[in-house]
Order: sequence, then C-alpha cells, then structure tokens
Amino acid sequence: NKKQIEKELSQKALIVGNSKENLPYAEKESKQIYELLETKYKDVKLIIGKEATKENIKNEMKDSNLVHFACHASEEGIE
Repeated sequence: NKKQIEKELSQKALIVGNSKENLPYAEKESKQIYELLETKYKDVKLIIGKEATKENIKNEMKDSNLVHFACHASEEGIE
C-alpha cells in the first residue's frame, strides 16, 4: 500500500542493543533489525554498547515512532 509506505518513510525508528556489552547476540539482533528498518523508515538510529546510555536512549526516544530493545531488562531505576 503506497500510503503505508509513505507513512513509514516519514517516521523515525530507534534500535538499542547490548548496553552492557555482554550480550553478543543482542548486538547482532540490533544490527539485523537496523538493516531491515533502514529501508522502511526515513530515520533509523542504532545505539549499541557504550553509546547505549540512559541519557542517549531517552533523548532519541523523544522523537521516535518505533523503539526496539535487544537487551536484558530491569525495573531498577525506573522513574
């Protein structure tokens, strides 16, 4: 559908993975998702490893229509 494609191309996606650098498959997953989405979204941002800080993620999430996390999760520090 042309309208759906145009809508996707105008949106921003954020991919976050392996923030603690101990999950190599999460990093691989993040890169694969990034490659899939960069053909569908106008703006796709990949944040992995040491760049995946709470501050960087929160800043990028503000304008993102889609966010994908490939990592372990914890409720610690949730505001």
